[in-house]
Amino acid sequence: MNFKSLLVKLITLPAIMLASITTTYATEGGSSGYLQGTYGEFTSGMLGETGFYMRNDLFFYSASIGANPVGGMLSTGSKQEIWGNLVKFAYASDLTLLGGRYNAAIAAPLVLNGSVSAYANGLGMGVLKDGNVNGIGDIYITPLAIAWQLGNHNINANVSFVTPTGGYDVDNLLNPGRNYWSFDPTVYYTWLHPKRGHEFTMSLGYMINGENSATEYTSGDEMHLD
Repeated sequence: MNFKSLLVKLITLPAIMLASITTTYATEGGSSGYLQGTYGEFTSGMLGETGFYMRNDLFFYSASIGANPVGGMLSTGSKQEIWGNLVKFAYASDLTLLGGRYNAAIAAPLVLNGSVSAYANGLGMGVLKDGNVNGIGDIYITPLAIAWQLGNHNINANVSFVTPTGGYDVDNLLNPGRNYWSFDPTVYYTWLHPKRGHEFTMSLGYMINGENSATEYTSGDEMHLD
């Protein structure tokens, strides 16, 4: 299989999945199991030498959204700020599958401090409700990934799951977990010129969300690009 045919198949798969959707739903609470910016970085499409790897990232996340239901109320807007820590464990093997190398990973997020404020504008109304939270989040598991290297081109395609391991209370404005499973196949691509030192990396994924049993709400599917 040459690089062109492989790349076409990997890129068209999410498009085919997206075209099959007939109804679209928003994500519950306006947030997601996908954390922007954490899927793509320098050379993330490349696989290192055989062995076990560990990485630790401290991150800060800030976001705001418009009108949305929060904590059983209708808010005209809300703002979230989260300090978190993400520990990643990975294994790169020399086992060959479909012409590529097998690898696997697991990522455990820890919410050190998360705060959210829901508010309403006009008529002298200010903050409706606010809250803070901390604890273990939803663990991200990648049991199957295959990496190919074709010259300066590197591709790592994986099958991943977001597990509902984080704490969740339907009455809370913000929770460490989301209380539902997500299926998130993702493709990473890296082009690296070893002599010039130039590099380009991107990741493309399609997250399929399950139902939150506490609220009986199913978030819409999400296509994400880093």
